[in-house]
Amino acid sequence: MVRDAALEVDAMAVKTTDAASSATAWNGREVRDEDTEDAPSVRARARAYEARVRATGTDGADGAVERARSLRAGDLEAGMRAAFVQFASFGRGRATISDERGTMDSSRFAKMCRECVFRDDPESEEKMRAVDVAFARRARRLRRVDYETFRQLVTEDLAEIVGDGASAMTVAKKLLGATPSVGAAVSPGKCRFHDDKTAYTGVYAERHGIERSASRRASETSPRAAQIDVEKLPTDPRGLYASYEAFLQFSPPLASGLTCNRWLKLCEDCGLLTSGGGNFDSTSAGIIFNALAGSSKTLSDFKAFKLALALSAERAERAYEDFARAVAEGEPIVRTNVSDVSPRRFHDDMSTFTATHREVHQNKTLSPRALSIRKRAAVAADAA
Repeated sequence: MVRDAALEVDAMAVKTTDAASSATAWNGREVRDEDTEDAPSVRARARAYEARVRATGTDGADGAVERARSLRAGDLEAGMRAAFVQFASFGRGRATISDERGTMDSSRFAKMCRECVFRDDPESEEKMRAVDVAFARRARRLRRVDYETFRQLVTEDLAEIVGDGASAMTVAKKLLGATPSVGAAVSPGKCRFHDDKTAYTGVYAERHGIERSASRRASETSPRAAQIDVEKLPTDPRGLYASYEAFLQFSPPLASGLTCNRWLKLCEDCGLLTSGGGNFDSTSAGIIFNALAGSSKTLSDFKAFKLALALSAERAERAYEDFARAVAEGEPIVRTNVSDVSPRRFHDDMSTFTATHREVHQNKTLSPRALSIRKRAAVAADAA
C-alpha cells in the first residue's frame, strides 16, 4: 500500500512537470505555483518523497524493510560466529578454531551465557542450570558442540530459556561484539612488566616510590658496618662470649662460624626480635647477617658477631648494652617437639608400633595365653 502511494506521488509529480512545461511553451512565459491550483501540494509531496528516498536509500517502504531485515540477519550471523570463535578459543586447553572446524565445551558456553545473555538477569542462577541441561542434550556424549549446534542452542534453546517472549534475534543481538572477560587476571600483553610497577627494582623502584628490596637494604647496611669500630663498643657483660659459644656449638653439624640459622635462633631465644613486626624482626636480622657474612655465609669470629649485635641494636633503636646483656643472660632453648635420642625410644614409644604390636599394645588386644594368665591370677586373688 505504501509503495503504491509512493508511485502515485511520483506519477503526479511527473504530470505536474509535464503540465508546467507545456504551459511555458504555450504562452512563452514562466509558470509559477500560483498559476496551477494543485501544483503546490503535489510538488511538496514529491519533495518529501525524494528526501525520504535519499535518507533511506530505498525506493519504497517494503523495499526498505526487506533490505534492513537481510542486512540485520547477516550481521547477527557474523556476530554469532565471532562470539563462538572468541569464547571457544579462550583460556587454557582451548580448541583450535578455523573457518571450517572448531568446537566449544560446556564451561566456555556457560561463561558466554553468564557474561552476555544473563548478565543483568536476577534469575541467572536458575537459568544457568537450564543452560547446562540444554547443552548436555545437544552435545550428548561428545561434550562439545560445533558451530551449527551452537547456533541451534542460541536461536532455539537460549531464546526459550530467556523467556518473556524473547526471539532468536533478541538473543543473537546480545552476542554482537562479545568477548570473554579475564576478571582480575594479569594481562598477558607485552607491556605487562612495564605497566606493573610492583615488579620494579633498583632505581626504578625508588623513582616510583616502591618499597626497597632486601638486597638494596642490605647494600645500605654494609657502609654503616664499616663506620662502626668494634674496639670502641662498651665493655662486654659477663657471659657474652660463653653464650656466643653455646649458640655456635648448638646442634650438629658444627661450623667454624655462626651460621644464619643459629644467628636467627640467638635473636629469637634471647628476645632481641621486636614483637608485632617492629623495627627489628627476623627479616631485618637476616639482612644484617647477609650484609656481614658475605660469601662465607657465616660470622667468622666473635668480633663479627659483636658488629652484627651493634647493627641490630641500632636497627631496633636500642642501646648496644641492652642487646649484649640480653644475649649474655640467654641460652639455646630446646624445643619440646625435639625427638628423644634415647636408644630405646622406638621400644618405649608405643604410638610408633605397627601391625600385630599395635593390636597388642596400643589397642589392648591380648593373646589367648595372656588372657588365661590374667584369668588364673584373678581366680587366685578371689580365693585368697
